[in-house]
Amino acid sequence: MPDSATTSNYSKQLLFCALLLLPLTYVADCLLDALLFNQGPLFRQILHPTAHELAIRGLFSFVILFITLLAIHFLRKSTQLERSLRKRNEELLLSNQELEAFNYALAHDLRNSLTIIYTSMEMLRDHCQLGQHKQCHFLLSTICSYSEQMETQIESMLLLATSGTGNLHRENVMLDQLAREITDELLPSHGKQRPTFKYGKNLQAFCNRNLIRMALRNLFSNAIKFIPEGRNGVIEFDQIVQNGQTVFFLRDNGIGFADNQAEALFEAFTRLPEASSLPGAGIGLATVRRIIARHGGKIWAQGSPDQGATFYFTLPVCD
Repeated sequence: MPDSATTSNYSKQLLFCALLLLPLTYVADCLLDALLFNQGPLFRQILHPTAHELAIRGLFSFVILFITLLAIHFLRKSTQLERSLRKRNEELLLSNQELEAFNYALAHDLRNSLTIIYTSMEMLRDHCQLGQHKQCHFLLSTICSYSEQMETQIESMLLLATSGTGNLHRENVMLDQLAREITDELLPSHGKQRPTFKYGKNLQAFCNRNLIRMALRNLFSNAIKFIPEGRNGVIEFDQIVQNGQTVFFLRDNGIGFADNQAEALFEAFTRLPEASSLPGAGIGLATVRRIIARHGGKIWAQGSPDQGATFYFTLPVCD
């Protein structure tokens, strides 16, 4: 709905058009009478009209003015409707793209977990036949762990998909402890030299634990993945205060990116040329941005080519 200021400006515009059109239509009618109907010179028609001529010209001016203002009004309404429809179409397109991204994210995460579960079951079968009970116990624990992880992933994706209208369950979450759990899970599957992790202390946020876990998992997974082979990786997770607001950040010394590529990182299915040889579908950061936005926060990135990257984000914190 238009606000009072917009309505006032529109009324002033119509009044201006009316004041401008009235003398123009009067002069136009005088010109018609003088040239087409030979009712005297134009000078007399303008300055010394008869009462009959004045009434006719008033009616003519009113009709022309009414039609013109009506046309302006409907033209404005048509323009507003076109803008509204264009905006709705853009929002619908963005929603469809995000829906595709989350479907891909869900399939990607579940496929990884299912692969580990399937491989563990195959190994479990072989080890049990050989009587290696300790190894069997380890594999069973792995299967149970990743099954629980799959359940959490599914619940988180469903929660994110339906969180646009409902209230999220939030609690005080220790992000540094959550980050340690995530990195312990991620390192075995990456098969790289273990980076050096630096965690801040008492990193607290008031958020949905499962959704933030998914966001941090994507951020840490990228940080580990984009550290080149042979480089001593350093990944730091901490917080700073900017303009009185707590800002969390995750910094790495990986391949980095140019500053003009920062916004493209968060677009679904967009991958930088430097990452083309690495696994991934280009949807992890799009998911992270949606999760952060759902909590009322913001996320942005800074980086330099081959100098690493830093991802900053805000979340509500407990007083």
